[in-house]
Amino acid sequence: MGVNIIEMKTPLETELVETEDFVFGPVGQIGADAKTYLFERRYNNSFALLNELLKNKVEVYWSDAEFTVQNKKYPAGTFIVPGKSGAAPRLKTLSEKFSVPVYGVSEAPRVKKTQALLPRLGIYHPWTANKDEGWTRLVLDNFKYSYKQLYNKEIKQGKLAGKYDAVIIPDASIAAIVDGKRRWRSSSFVGSPKKPEKYRGGIGREGIEALTAFVKAGGTLICFGEASDFAIEKLHLPAKNVLKDVKRKDFYAPGSLLEIELDLSQPLAYGMPRRTAVRLTGSPTFRLLSHIRESKAVGYYNQENPLLSGWLVGAEKLAGRTALAEIPVEKGRVILFGFRVQSRAQTFGTFKLLFNAINTSRGAVPPAYKGLSSDR
Repeated sequence: MGVNIIEMKTPLETELVETEDFVFGPVGQIGADAKTYLFERRYNNSFALLNELLKNKVEVYWSDAEFTVQNKKYPAGTFIVPGKSGAAPRLKTLSEKFSVPVYGVSEAPRVKKTQALLPRLGIYHPWTANKDEGWTRLVLDNFKYSYKQLYNKEIKQGKLAGKYDAVIIPDASIAAIVDGKRRWRSSSFVGSPKKPEKYRGGIGREGIEALTAFVKAGGTLICFGEASDFAIEKLHLPAKNVLKDVKRKDFYAPGSLLEIELDLSQPLAYGMPRRTAVRLTGSPTFRLLSHIRESKAVGYYNQENPLLSGWLVGAEKLAGRTALAEIPVEKGRVILFGFRVQSRAQTFGTFKLLFNAINTSRGAVPPAYKGLSSDR
């Protein structure tokens, strides 16, 4: 959950005072006369606050660099709200609701900024039961995201770029996504009723072509776990899952916590500490191949043995490899999560990486370029 723990091996000896009540003071410093309001994205609830503001058509930006205002330093990615009429009461209410400090300042920050826009988000919902899709929706619901479930039929129909900025494919095998095959059982029990036709199969070739067109037109495709293998293989990405087909005796991480290092200059890592714990269980790890435009290793394993807690066999296979990748494809991009970023709605320490991926899906994509590298 992103909490740093320090073990105390001796008793704590200090003078303590008994209290009856504990009352929270004002959250931040919100004044009606402020020209600008600021709140940092290091809190998960900053995104719930952001989403509520955007739904209410409040103008919000984020800073593209670190800046200082009134002797306080704010990191890159800080959210900036112009102090327009009526902003203070709404910000105060939402600040208290989500326990996010909001600061009113008497001057507008002199920093390059990007406007935050409400992302049009779709989540792939296969007809085969997918727990990861359910956990994803729970996290998004809790943090006030709006989204639409995407079924095979709509994906196959194409023209997704006109309706969505980002599409999430939760953890699922290539066979499950493309053909609708179950992960653990290839056939039904004897005597089971046959599924109606419209509930059979996966996205098929038409769906692969539709998702490829979506990304090339400027969309953001976000893949979790085994869905990354689908994106690498079917969208011909310049990346390789170095753990694919590796036997369990050579690599095994059954829900273990590992440490990765993040490139904090990348918008996907805004609001995060430089090092963070991630959860692995059957998760891929990537080697990025040469590319006409640079793919970004936003998160990577920088330790000889990154294990923080749990069981890890084959740590050497992770050394120097990528855990979180952002790969440009013409006008759009594909984001590959090689760990359980929203695992069981419990991995609070990595939620911001998912939120950043969603919220940078509008207005943050580099200009188009011609073609993909032939080095795959």
